[in-house]
Amino acid sequence: MKKCLFIFFIIFWNSNFSQNANLVLENYIQKNYSTKDISRLPISNEILTNYIKIYIEDEINSMYEGEEAYNIVVNKFDWKELKNSTRKLHEFTFKAGKREFKKQRFTEPIFSRDGNYAIFYETEKCKEGLCGNGSLILMEKIGELWKQKAVLLAWMG
Repeated sequence: MKKCLFIFFIIFWNSNFSQNANLVLENYIQKNYSTKDISRLPISNEILTNYIKIYIEDEINSMYEGEEAYNIVVNKFDWKELKNSTRKLHEFTFKAGKREFKKQRFTEPIFSRDGNYAIFYETEKCKEGLCGNGSLILMEKIGELWKQKAVLLAWMG
């Protein structure tokens, strides 16, 4: 019986986490993009981890979006426990393609210890590598919705 309850808990927790991850991304996408511009192909969280390290290591970044955002990133997340996503595709509630190029792609969000903040990385790249962009986004949960709190880093090519 204990084993069944444990398995149920793991399935429920994993399902709830997956729904929260989708909700973060969908709230952001609906505010900023047409769904036809979105790819379901996720980006490796290894890339997200690299951009977070760049952001944290350069304290000058606290000037761009303010010390509040920088302090949230540094103090409210557990950076020792980052795990790479094993998802093959994002499971959005809207129709999205699977193309790698000329579509916005996203990492899985990483959540703060208290569950009130999430960070993800988004990018769009071209086939020849001559153009593209990327952003590290901090989201905040307000009520039942996730709202963009800050663009922590951004680049354009």
